[in-house]
Amino acid sequence: MDHSADLFQGELHKKVCGVIASACVPDPMERCIYENLLFLKSTEARGATAAISQLLAGGGATERLELTAILQPAVPAELHAGIGWLPTVPTRLVDPGVVRTFAVKALVHWVFRCFRRKLRPGAMLRAWVEVSLKMYGQEMDRSAPDIRVYPFPISLMRQVRFLASLRGRRLTWSFEGVPYRLADFIRALRGRLTDRGLAQAEAFGYLAHADELVRAGITTLYTSDEFEVGAVVMHQRLGGSGVRSVNTAHGVGGYCPRIAYTEFRVISRSQAAFYQRDNPAIRYTLRANANRALVRLPPVPAGQTGRSVVYIHQNWEELGFTFEAGIQQRICSALTEVAKIPGIRISLKVHPNSSKKTLAALRRDWPGAILRDFADLPAIKPIFIIMNSTTYFELGEAGPVLACKDHTLAPELYFGEGLDAFTLDALRSRIAELMDDEAWAGALARQKLQRAAELCL
Repeated sequence: MDHSADLFQGELHKKVCGVIASACVPDPMERCIYENLLFLKSTEARGATAAISQLLAGGGATERLELTAILQPAVPAELHAGIGWLPTVPTRLVDPGVVRTFAVKALVHWVFRCFRRKLRPGAMLRAWVEVSLKMYGQEMDRSAPDIRVYPFPISLMRQVRFLASLRGRRLTWSFEGVPYRLADFIRALRGRLTDRGLAQAEAFGYLAHADELVRAGITTLYTSDEFEVGAVVMHQRLGGSGVRSVNTAHGVGGYCPRIAYTEFRVISRSQAAFYQRDNPAIRYTLRANANRALVRLPPVPAGQTGRSVVYIHQNWEELGFTFEAGIQQRICSALTEVAKIPGIRISLKVHPNSSKKTLAALRRDWPGAILRDFADLPAIKPIFIIMNSTTYFELGEAGPVLACKDHTLAPELYFGEGLDAFTLDALRSRIAELMDDEAWAGALARQKLQRAAELCL
């Protein structure tokens, strides 16, 4: 792959997935789930988006470009003549691994359900890890929602630590899961679950779960599940039954294009725009902790002239984003050279979902400090380096943030226009410029203005 996943955060990819879903799935409810599956879990759909993007950029098609005919609505009519339109549609568009792992997913949800206690009427919180509680701090204090913990396959140990913290705080909680159908589990186990069958399986499970919540007397559901492809039908059913569902974005990116919350607490104006076009009926508000500084640094002593350059690490390798992982490696290599500038100290803030293998590799290869928490930063004026981390908004007034805009990376999708962006070749010189106190202060002042505009709906 010679482009970043940012290509698949735009309107073109949403259009491609929507066109395919409309042509393949007649049922409106299943179609929403299938579109979400294509958007997040389809290499075939991403390939089509990349091909059409290249076509649009070049103004015409190469002789070898062939696309399935159902994609014609996604391509301007004047470019149709140069494309070989295929009459057939691939039988499998969703990545095979997603179908194979559905059986495991269903099994883990059943295991969690074996240890669930009776639902309590009133407010409920869908939780996975510690950030689930942090997102709803005020609600936890005000209404004490019923905490239901769902499987978190990305990092088992992170969820174990979360459960330990719940016990330590003496909070009442319960395991919870989606009641997936046994027949779908068996089909997935035998490799007979089709793309549409997968959408139907998710629909059945989430609709059944919605009915459980309604029968239990749930009045408000707090969640952060815009990454769950089937959750859209649960929230549709809940909304139709008078249950208020509130979702808080857990990252800066766009996930499922089809959602159905009552209220969506987003991180930025750019993120709201991503969802609003296809889901205008939802009330969009700003996430409470998105508009305040979460990173507090110790005061810098008078006369201190150095800089602390901090790279915000992301676990691209573990998520399968090989292109981004390669760019991250090049940034780290560039920062190794930056460390040779007199007065520079480099650090890496490791992603909380990083595996032991990743941590071991970082300790072996990274020449600077590895941080688990920003509180460990030295009392030196900082410069932060990111790709597309939510930390951009959480850094607040701590220091200038430089965002990588190179090799098809598009940070403006997440943080808005007017960023202090850099290319790999210019990173060292940009950091050298910020060694000057006046330049550092000016960059921070401009960032505050840009950030304020982005945090205004």
